Amino acid sequence: MGSMDPLMLTMALGALAAMLLGLVGLIIGIRGMMLGRDGGPDPIHQRLRILTETQKLSNVGSSQFFLPSGRAVWSKEMYRIAGLSPGMDVPSFWTFPDIVHPDDSEEVRRQLHLTAGGGTFDAKFRFIHPDGGEKLVHGIVRREAVDDDGEIRIIGAFVDISGYQSTTGDIAQSLTEAEAARAEAEAARAEAETARAEAETAHNEAEVANRAKSNFLAIMSHELRTPLNSILGFSEIIKNQMFGPIGTQRYADYADDIRESGELLLSIINDILDLAKIEAGHLELNEEPVDLLTVMQDVTKLIQERADAKGILLKISLPQDLPMIRADGRLVRQMADQPPGQRPRAHAQGRVDRRDRRAQR
Repeated sequence: MGSMDPLMLTMALGALAAMLLGLVGLIIGIRGMMLGRDGGPDPIHQRLRILTETQKLSNVGSSQFFLPSGRAVWSKEMYRIAGLSPGMDVPSFWTFPDIVHPDDSEEVRRQLHLTAGGGTFDAKFRFIHPDGGEKLVHGIVRREAVDDDGEIRIIGAFVDISGYQSTTGDIAQSLTEAEAARAEAEAARAEAETARAEAETAHNEAEVANRAKSNFLAIMSHELRTPLNSILGFSEIIKNQMFGPIGTQRYADYADDIRESGELLLSIINDILDLAKIEAGHLELNEEPVDLLTVMQDVTKLIQERADAKGILLKISLPQDLPMIRADGRLVRQMADQPPGQRPRAHAQGRVDRRDRRAQR
């Protein structure tokens, strides 16, 4: 949206002035008729006063020039617009451009000469006040008929649009700033939409990756557990010599190592699956009443051999009257055992110790 043309503002202001003139004229007319009956003021004087007030309200000054003498007659508002005091000698038709800004005087002089020949003056220019101030005006001047005394009368109206110019300039600046702010807001919204789309894409990719990882782990666990169960079962059969003696004790010891290694590998697989489920938020708890004292005793039995091999004394110090808790017993046993990352080293160390003892035997 561009700034409003000053001429449009002038026309709107003129319409408002006309409305005010009509209203004030009606009131003054009624009062004039009433005063006329009583020998009141002259109606012509009343009309002049109304015209003066109207020009003041609408910031419009009027002037008359007479040719060829060039003499001029100004209204009071015209004096104010030009920066002169009422009663001062006003510029004639020929010297009028002398009070106009130097950058505008040539165009004003040219249009005045055209008006003298029957044309119409319509231009915006700046008055230069005696104190150095400026006043932007929009002037419209036209030639009238020849008077009875043989002089040509030229009438003009000059509208002070300085305030309108600054106002429209402020409006234009505000609109520019508002447009810039709107553009910035639009850019920020687009950036936020892009960031949201990227985040949503990343989230979807993460979901796909999690599902792929879960599927891989499920397949891996199935493919590994099946042969591991066979290895554990066959190693147990060999160790217990269920189908007859195997000839030498070393084979039974190796079968025991195979079973322990298989159990270790199965435990690692279960730990990996549990961690993957925890990361994905899909770990399901099989809650049941759990006796903590019984859990600790079972865990102690599981790690007693490793503790003895390290020369570590295990001792349980728990009250005998502990209440039952509701939890996943398998996970509680994992927590009471040792960290999963240390379990392979402990088991491996245990196997080395046993092999060393067998070698010594």
